[in-house]
Amino acid sequence: MSDYIYSDFRAIRPILHANSPSGKRLTLDYRLQRYMIVLYAALHLSIFEQHYKRDGKNYGLTLYSLERVAKNLVYEFDRTRISGKIYADQEKEGRVRKKNIGIKTFYMLTKKGILFCEECIETFLAMGRIQPSAWEVHTEEYVKKLDHVFAKVLKMSEKEQQRWLKKNPGGSSLGFAQPTKEDEKLDLLLQKIKSLS
Repeated sequence: MSDYIYSDFRAIRPILHANSPSGKRLTLDYRLQRYMIVLYAALHLSIFEQHYKRDGKNYGLTLYSLERVAKNLVYEFDRTRISGKIYADQEKEGRVRKKNIGIKTFYMLTKKGILFCEECIETFLAMGRIQPSAWEVHTEEYVKKLDHVFAKVLKMSEKEQQRWLKKNPGGSSLGFAQPTKEDEKLDLLLQKIKSLS
């Protein structure tokens, strides 16, 4: 197990909420990872021990407790519908174990779930160290600009499209450029997160 501290969970918060390090809105969705990381943080940070519910040697957390942990981490967390569905899906994947005691449901991570969360946290921490410029092509603003230009080009006649392409080789007016090492690192990290899910 890696020894993450509270500030590590706060450091990855913007990316988990679909914001680039510079604060621009991203087109990426990390809801699954966010909910799993809330459960991981609740079980592994000593400041959240008061939220544990013990059952012999095992302990877990209710959705209500997880919501309070998320609030402390300043993470979005919906305990009404989304969290139950995400944890049920992850139970099918073997990452979460659920136990009903009376009318309460308790959630725990399995070893597979712990490894998944640790891999995600490491990847998100590495993503947070990537220069903000590398995130630009993943922002909503960039995608809107791209959609607008493509719609404009598609309305052009074939000759106009060819002229436009000559004036904008490689889509230079869109900001297309040769990928930098930072762009390539970010793309590899994004692929890694996608493959984990």
